[in-house]
Amino acid sequence: MEQARAQYEEAIRAQPDYAMAHYNLATTLTALARLGEAEAEFNTVLRLTPEFAPAHDGLGFVLLQTGRVPDAVTEFKEATRIRPDYAPAHYKLGVTLAGAGLAEEALEAFRDAVRYAPTSAEMRFALASVLASTGRFDDAAVEFKEALRLRPDYQEAKTSLESVRQLQARQAVKK
Repeated sequence: MEQARAQYEEAIRAQPDYAMAHYNLATTLTALARLGEAEAEFNTVLRLTPEFAPAHDGLGFVLLQTGRVPDAVTEFKEATRIRPDYAPAHYKLGVTLAGAGLAEEALEAFRDAVRYAPTSAEMRFALASVLASTGRFDDAAVEFKEALRLRPDYQEAKTSLESVRQLQARQAVKK
């Protein structure tokens, strides 16, 4: 990673307005947990190319990691405004909203993520988890099953599906 960082910095010295070099440096710095530097690089990318959805998504992730949830939400929403089909931003928006206790808004974001990345077991798992947390056990079971179909070794989805089935059984007994 440090070698990649050095190469991107070299490219930026040669071409200071090369947005992709700044973006690649920002993502590398994020992976290295150098979040302050990553934030500065993402902001440089957005100064150079304000409509670059992955940079808004990356900045949103950095902001989330540094505890600036409202700002992170703003960036994820901006990424999805620019590129409505950008599933990673919908997913991170859902994670952020769910973490903030905004289940209905999180469901909307996760549904969008699944719509644009229907073969992502992780996105289906996230959708199922929020569905389960809101008592929509039948819908949650469908999504957990789909996550397992997509990734049969997904142990967390298997365990969650078993839990939802138990909750469905209890719910049926109460009726």
